[in-house]
Amino acid sequence: MFKGAGYLLEIFSKTDIKGRKKIQKIVFILENDGMDAPYKYSYHHYGPYSAQLQEEIDFLVQHNLLEEITKNGTYEYKITDEGRKFSKQIKKGQEVAVNDDLLLKLNNESPQFLEMLSTYIFLLESGYEKESARNKAVDLKPHLKDLIDQAVKYYEQNLN
Repeated sequence: MFKGAGYLLEIFSKTDIKGRKKIQKIVFILENDGMDAPYKYSYHHYGPYSAQLQEEIDFLVQHNLLEEITKNGTYEYKITDEGRKFSKQIKKGQEVAVNDDLLLKLNNESPQFLEMLSTYIFLLESGYEKESARNKAVDLKPHLKDLIDQAVKYYEQNLN
């Protein structure tokens, strides 16, 4: 459990993230980029989802390592002082590497874009060829079809 907690606390020490969906997508994409977090994903309505990741976040909130704030139905997470102390202890025992530039770029993107991007990546990881993954992503996300070209380009420029 500390491995995942270490990565989450490292992420939240760099930036606050608004929205559970956004957290799921950012962590999934960071893992695709090489972050060695232990989460398993399955495909759900909003794209890749990890129940393990949500459980870990809930655990960190329950133990006052993350603060969960609800504003207008959206969850926002911030690291607490206790979380910063615990993060330093974890880093003494293991390397916790997060691509900070990518993290900050992803956090500036809309949840809808991250949903399309993570869906496209999930399909590639599931064995789809690039063009088939693109077409399947549009089939799965017709309401986000205008974002597929941007998502594919972003993937090729930043993650491939």
